[in-house]
Amino acid sequence: MYESEGKVFTLADRKTVCEKAITLGIFVPFQTNSSYISGQRIVVGNKLFYVNISGISGGLVPDVSTVSRGDFVRTGTLVLECLGNTVKEIPESWQWFFVDIDSSLRYPVAPDSTDSYAALWLACIATFADKAWLLEPSGVAGYSRWDVICRVADNNLISQTGPHNLTRVFQNNRAPGGNQYELYFCQDNAEVYAGLRGLVSLCQLVDDAEAKERYTAALNQIRNGILSLFEPSACRFRTYWEKLTILNRHPGNVLFRKIVFRWHRGVLVFSVHMMKLKHMAGRFLMH
Repeated sequence: MYESEGKVFTLADRKTVCEKAITLGIFVPFQTNSSYISGQRIVVGNKLFYVNISGISGGLVPDVSTVSRGDFVRTGTLVLECLGNTVKEIPESWQWFFVDIDSSLRYPVAPDSTDSYAALWLACIATFADKAWLLEPSGVAGYSRWDVICRVADNNLISQTGPHNLTRVFQNNRAPGGNQYELYFCQDNAEVYAGLRGLVSLCQLVDDAEAKERYTAALNQIRNGILSLFEPSACRFRTYWEKLTILNRHPGNVLFRKIVFRWHRGVLVFSVHMMKLKHMAGRFLMH
């Protein structure tokens, strides 16, 4: 995600980040010597992976000197405690200091478009991993790193692919407030495509033919889903399935950036003549 903002990580940096995502398991945002990652959630060996945790929006870091390191924070309760606030009213400057998950540790409270984070993790791993690294013990429930990677992929990508060949914005269609809301976002699925493509390459490294077959099928499914979002009359992709797009409320150049984002993820390759895209979309999704 940082790289998408113009910051460049070395392969060693990427390896460190991806290894931490496995070894730490549970992430808390503002405690000393801890890290956090946003994304969907899966429990592996009693460790929670890919919890959607928001970052800092302002204000000073709270005093957590009395908080045990590794304590898991739910629904902003630690923030309120640190602020001496007994009512559930998080000050404006603290609005992002909360862990977006309910007391069951399974469902998001106010999720973002979180279906893509696990996929970006997979794509990042594919840039540096070799067979030996993948087959090393993860330190979680006796699983290898490859086992954990596949479990995250199955839980957050494969199981969340809906009837339109696209992954869901909200895991199990559970939107903020526990409301059921089915939503499929083009940009997220471009990232999912990149992640699955990386995952297929990892399958080859570990000689996992069964996984390669499954994830290749999933890759083709997402490919078809993204193609179905193309709107020939508008010469662009829909932002959401069955929704014209929120981009109608923004300048036209936003549309261009969104399209280029899909190119950046490797989903599309463009000719020099961008405006011919409506005649070429079916030809330019590549593996």
